[in-house]
Amino acid sequence: MMKHRVEFITYASYHNVVTNHVVPYFEKKGLFLKQLLPSHIQDYYQYDNENGVTTNTAIHYHANIRTALQHALKTDLIDTNPADKVERPKKNEFVGSFYNHQEIELAVILAAFYGLQRSEVVGLKWTAINFGE
Repeated sequence: MMKHRVEFITYASYHNVVTNHVVPYFEKKGLFLKQLLPSHIQDYYQYDNENGVTTNTAIHYHANIRTALQHALKTDLIDTNPADKVERPKKNEFVGSFYNHQEIELAVILAAFYGLQRSEVVGLKWTAINFGE
């Protein structure tokens, strides 16, 4: 149902999430659509969390699951949307960090000696450096 409502790349992302992450989990559990409970969805989020899925990714999964179940509700495949009874995963707060004196020293030396711009220093790879010459 989303294929003609969103851009192709968005649809491809949705399709990837559903076919590679969501559906295999619920198929392993042997659950059918009519059997789905909020606790099953909550267990899925816990499973994702334990397997290294970030909370931001889990929020995207939640949006996909909820939208699919909302469509199933509108088409009378289910009586209620169990995703409505599940709390959306909380988004992580970004905690920035700063470089210390030792970490930035090489970048400053490279920029000053070779006349590189910041973006060029950041994009520099160790394979491009030859200390022998």
